Amino acid sequence: SLVPARFETRTVTGLVKGHAYSVTAVEECKPSQLKESKVRLVRLRNPWGQVEWNGPWSDNSKDWTTLSKTEKEKLQHQSAEDGEFWMSFEDFKKNYTKIEICNLTPDALEDDKIHKWTVSVNEGRWVRGCSAGGCRNYP
Repeated sequence: SLVPARFETRTVTGLVKGHAYSVTAVEECKPSQLKESKVRLVRLRNPWGQVEWNGPWSDNSKDWTTLSKTEKEKLQHQSAEDGEFWMSFEDFKKNYTKIEICNLTPDALEDDKIHKWTVSVNEGRWVRGCSAGGCRNYP
């Protein structure tokens, strides 16, 4: 999940500060009308299911007209107020200050092998300042 700089304030770009977003995809595409060879894009999802980024590569951005139909299909581009949107990797770096990577195991990030789930049971208690905590709004 990702957290913009401050807490729960909607900005003119459509992002909500201090709000946790999920990265749902990363892709490279080749716009036909741009001189750059490739554009790196990140797809994000607002857990509210609405309220989206309105900058470059957002749902209704003119940037999408530079892509072929095949590229758009690969990216599953659609214009819907569903909380999911694309942005360039450059804009992603400018707008987010923290990223938390949650994955089954670290090795699953490095290869395409199928990994099975394991269960871990831990007994004990939550201790303030030691083992207890909540979201960033209520640490």
